[in-house]
Amino acid sequence: MFVNLSHTFVLLLNHHSMSTASGSSPFPDSLAQASPNGTAVYEIVRNESGVVLDFRLINLNEQAALNFAKPTADLQNQLVSTLFPPNDASYLIRQFALVIDNERAVRFEMPCGFGTAQSPQPSGVLVTRTNANCVVVSSDTIITDQQQSKLAETFTGVLKAMRNGMSVLEIVRDQAGNLADFRYQYISDQVLLDTGLSRGQLIGHQMLDLFPAVRQTRFWTAYHELLATGETQEFEVTYTGEGYNNHMLCQAILLDDNRIISSYQIINDLKQAELEKEQHNQVLQRANRDLQISNKNLQQFAYVASHDLQEPLRKIQAFGDLLNDRFGPALGPEGSNMLSRMQMAAKRMSLLIRDLLTYSKVSTQQEPHRTVSLNRVVSEVIDVLYVAIQESGAEITVAPLPNLLGDSGQLGQLFQNLLSNAIKFHRPNTVPTIRVTSQMLVMGQIPADLIPKLNSSESFTEITISDNGIGFDGRYSERIFQVFQRLHGRTQYAGSGIGLSICRRVAENHGGTILAISEKGQGAIFRVYLPV
Repeated sequence: MFVNLSHTFVLLLNHHSMSTASGSSPFPDSLAQASPNGTAVYEIVRNESGVVLDFRLINLNEQAALNFAKPTADLQNQLVSTLFPPNDASYLIRQFALVIDNERAVRFEMPCGFGTAQSPQPSGVLVTRTNANCVVVSSDTIITDQQQSKLAETFTGVLKAMRNGMSVLEIVRDQAGNLADFRYQYISDQVLLDTGLSRGQLIGHQMLDLFPAVRQTRFWTAYHELLATGETQEFEVTYTGEGYNNHMLCQAILLDDNRIISSYQIINDLKQAELEKEQHNQVLQRANRDLQISNKNLQQFAYVASHDLQEPLRKIQAFGDLLNDRFGPALGPEGSNMLSRMQMAAKRMSLLIRDLLTYSKVSTQQEPHRTVSLNRVVSEVIDVLYVAIQESGAEITVAPLPNLLGDSGQLGQLFQNLLSNAIKFHRPNTVPTIRVTSQMLVMGQIPADLIPKLNSSESFTEITISDNGIGFDGRYSERIFQVFQRLHGRTQYAGSGIGLSICRRVAENHGGTILAISEKGQGAIFRVYLPV
């Protein structure tokens, strides 16, 4: 017994599609020479009326030349009618012409010794046409019973190793020729594992006898569509019949008029992951709704803080001033002191409310990001701090800063808080010296402990604000960014303890962060990292 495999390629070209004088061919020489099987290229020869008369060999690989038992140079530009005996040549020309005329592939077998003594065994041939061309696929490779058995063993081994279930199903039809059922002809080992049935319980048995719920699933409609159209069906099924509960990706292929191949992959883990992801998304959506409600409540608080709470404080301060002006002498030293402390407390409360309002706005209200010139932002902040700069004699040096996408109002608040702190916390009898510089960094140049706090931008600007002020203990480099945290008493330095919290919030709103470095009495350095 012999099994023919198709391996040799012969390309038949229209006479007008190439120059025979050059012997060129659109069939890739590298591909042809790399093939272990015979590959030849033929040119169609027509008469003046366009009728196919013959085919001329214009290119072939070494294996094809061996089949002819002649040097390649002796074979090129030879006609089929001269390469083969008359009967064999006529047969080949007729077969090739069928492809040209009918534009369809032709399969046939070249008998033993066909055309040349170098063909002692039959060879399978496939002739097919691409546009104006034809491709003939032939083989001198013969598989014996022993080789076939070895291939079958290999094929069986592959099927055993498959993690997908596969079945060859024989179509069972009713008297009208319609699909009635399927009978199992072959099954892979994975089917046995997935069903819990033995091979004997499946082979030769009909599908609906074993799995009647199939008729109510996408399986059945897909099988009908396959038989009606012949087109491969790919679909997803959740099968819950007969005690099973599996999500499957499936494929059905028409093998021949009486059989189909049905394969599947169980994707329960994938479906479970999708379900968990959906549940996680629902949790996030609920958390987002809660956050929106919280932000709305915070905005309402900010409104109350900016209006309702400030009003009574303004009255306390106003009446305190009137009381001091009209009745100051009558109050005496102790009374005046109490009145002064009351007014200072009201002033601090007003400042605290104002800073809380600023913090809430930074946390909940943000303008759409636009291109912002940091040089302009810092210049405007210096104008705002003009009085404090003049009183302290501060010297501020600002190096060129980059442009970036952001909220100019919030970035202005960040620089104003940092610069005003640098002016406020200066050493006695020392002119405050403040420097603002920047440099571009890539992600790998940023301290590793900061990376989780940044967005996924590839490049960042590091803005450094350094001063020669009183500094602080480095142990408190994180504490100072917390709301209401102060390192100095109110009598020493004014403030609410919210300014640096606002700075960190602004940096975070822009996908960045801020850190502080200092030693007591050695000034302070603040580094702001923002994506660009």
